[in-house]
Amino acid sequence: MKEQKYYTTREISKILKISPVTITRKLQAGEIKGVRIGGRAGWRVEESALQEYLGQIKSPATSGEIAPSREIEEQLEAVRQLRELHAQIRAKRDSKQESAIEELYRLRERTLNE
Repeated sequence: MKEQKYYTTREISKILKISPVTITRKLQAGEIKGVRIGGRAGWRVEESALQEYLGQIKSPATSGEIAPSREIEEQLEAVRQLRELHAQIRAKRDSKQESAIEELYRLRERTLNE
């Protein structure tokens, strides 16, 4: 009988290239099937459960590459929105600065002409 291999959150995080905290969250949410070990030992995930999870996140459209999770897509959208907002704020600030500079030139001209 083949002996089942178990992975820790740290080992899975190295495989998936995401933080151990994210792995723990996915385990707690049930996205990855695992067993909670008491104390500081944390979680253990069977190799078959890890393979099942990897099968779920692979997209046929990307030829086997890992597709971005919904959480990552939401974070990317939030970053896009923040960048757009920042650009709008910068444009308004620049516009106000230009108006202020123009006003200063007008005041200077009036002062010099008096």
